[in-house]
Amino acid sequence: MNILITGGNGMIGAEITNYLSKKNKVYSTYRNKKPKKIQNTIWKKIDLEHPINWKIKPDIIINCAVTSKFSKKNSINDYVDSNIIAAKNILDFAIKSKSKKIINLSSISVYKLGKKKLINENSEIENQNILSITKHLGEQILAESNIDCINLRLPAILNLDLKKNHSWMNNLFFNIKKNKKIRIFNANSKFNSGIHINYIFELLDKIINKKEKLKGTFNFLPLRGEKLIDIILYIKKFYRSRSKIEIVKSSFVSPYFSSKKIFSKLKFKIPGTLPIIKYSLTNKIIL
Repeated sequence: MNILITGGNGMIGAEITNYLSKKNKVYSTYRNKKPKKIQNTIWKKIDLEHPINWKIKPDIIINCAVTSKFSKKNSINDYVDSNIIAAKNILDFAIKSKSKKIINLSSISVYKLGKKKLINENSEIENQNILSITKHLGEQILAESNIDCINLRLPAILNLDLKKNHSWMNNLFFNIKKNKKIRIFNANSKFNSGIHINYIFELLDKIINKKEKLKGTFNFLPLRGEKLIDIILYIKKFYRSRSKIEIVKSSFVSPYFSSKKIFSKLKFKIPGTLPIIKYSLTNKIIL
């Protein structure tokens, strides 16, 4: 299988490139410093805000390019270039190269939170946040095409190296390990907005190998959540941390995300939130 990964030098894109290159021919893009050599991988420096001119014919395109608050460059122009214009250029290239499928990595940050408890793919979109606005517009560009396109709305990702400042969840692990004070809201609310990247690998394998068309927008999170306080206490115990926990009352309604749609389509399940946390720690993948 020939796979193009855009944003392949990002923290998530690099790990997906490395994983998929073990069984596929991978073409991966980068913007700045050329990444290290990876087996079965060809790298090309491409600015995705410009049309893609690369004489390759990938069967599948996986878009990992994103500008978020964790990006080194995150001006309004960066958000527009990476999250909207890049999506249009990727779609144009997919049509020109006759690619069969686009898998677009998006975010649950597109949703408006704070009022509704259960969030599914039809929930209200946040229109006051630059990340939400630009990622949602990028989703729409891809979804309205004739190509088999899948928008995956992902939570905080526990990647293979949490020393890297990729998400608030990475920071939570790091701060607990360093015995820093932890401040949490709605400690007893059920929480499921975190996943380990190994389950994203499993999902990508399922989508890539699925013969039938799978098109649409899907949340991808653990089906079962845990109380936030229980998660933090487990991490604290694991690290033997001296972190003090400040519990703050809030009128904010903590969201709980539904992933039933994608699990029913692909017929597979992943563990609950706490088992995923335990898996990350006991396999010594992080820190």
